Amino acid sequence: MQFDYLNYNYDQFNKLEQKELMKHVIYGYSSIVKEDWLTLASKDIILCHHEKLDGSGYPFHKKEDKIKIGSKIVAVCDTFDSIVYGFLVPKMKVHHAIDYIVSQAGVKFDFDIVNYFIESVAAYPNGTVVITNAGEKGIVIRQNVKSPTRPVLHMISDSHGRKYKTWVEKDLNRELTVLIEDTIEL
Repeated sequence: MQFDYLNYNYDQFNKLEQKELMKHVIYGYSSIVKEDWLTLASKDIILCHHEKLDGSGYPFHKKEDKIKIGSKIVAVCDTFDSIVYGFLVPKMKVHHAIDYIVSQAGVKFDFDIVNYFIESVAAYPNGTVVITNAGEKGIVIRQNVKSPTRPVLHMISDSHGRKYKTWVEKDLNRELTVLIEDTIEL
């Protein structure tokens, strides 16, 4: 029987079910350990991508410098992916997932890796419809390099819901009082 892990929260499983889920890294590693075409670094990632700096990860509860760089990178990416798609954790919007990752920098995740991660992932991808702190509605049209939470918006409507008749663009790196409050699913 195949089980769909989307929209299930790991914390709602009992201890036995949690232990069984954690075994996937051992099963994965066991299936490739003798393969010559995979590098040792790749094998380590398969085995240790759930390890966390504070020792709360698995399977070995490694800490800080005992975790190799590849596994540290994949830990951030895997966590982000799980959060955005709701795989064994409550699903979150992209910008909330980034906030979570940032909040765990230096705790569960390597601080430098988190910094590189947030520079390369858009909190509000192009095409995302957003609401500003003034109640305006806009759509993300461009990203600002190294500012994942400050994109360029094409404004759709003002704070009263009236559609703009002309092109209004706001660069949130320049208009510092404009903040994104939330996103709208269409």
